[in-house]
Amino acid sequence: MTNILIFFLQESLNWTTKASSGTLVVVGIIAIIVQGGLIGPLVKQFGEMRLTLIGSGFILVACALLITAPKENATINIYSAVSFLAVGAGLITPTLRALISKKLDVDKQGSILSNLQGLQSLGGVLGIAMAGRVYDSFGPKSPFIAGSVILLFMIYLIAEGKNNNSFSNQNSKVS
Repeated sequence: MTNILIFFLQESLNWTTKASSGTLVVVGIIAIIVQGGLIGPLVKQFGEMRLTLIGSGFILVACALLITAPKENATINIYSAVSFLAVGAGLITPTLRALISKKLDVDKQGSILSNLQGLQSLGGVLGIAMAGRVYDSFGPKSPFIAGSVILLFMIYLIAEGKNNNSFSNQNSKVS
């Protein structure tokens, strides 16, 4: 979503490249804070499953703020949205990896997690291309709407897996 954000801000809100780039600085700073210092204590307090769902909620709020931002005086909406986006992404990435690693045999973790990294990179490339296609075909807000729908489906799958005890360590906490 951050890749298409600059185009969205420039086309929808007439922001300059300089004004738009400030949002990426905020995303970077928040990501450093969340993943560099907060994730450990948060996992201890809430567990990976809960943080994954909370992070997803943060990203949904970000999408809602972006697509409802008024054309005039949008700065608060946009910076709030990118803050929610950064916190959400900062929570989801490590917690999903932890949930997956807990489901794997110790001797297979390395190969499967490296494959996961490869798939994540492929998804990043394809996601950017697909967001661009959706953007060009349906307008500037459409990637955020489509991303929200995909995220809701992901939340459903995670919650369904949780309810079916697919994640046996759902409430485990790091000691």
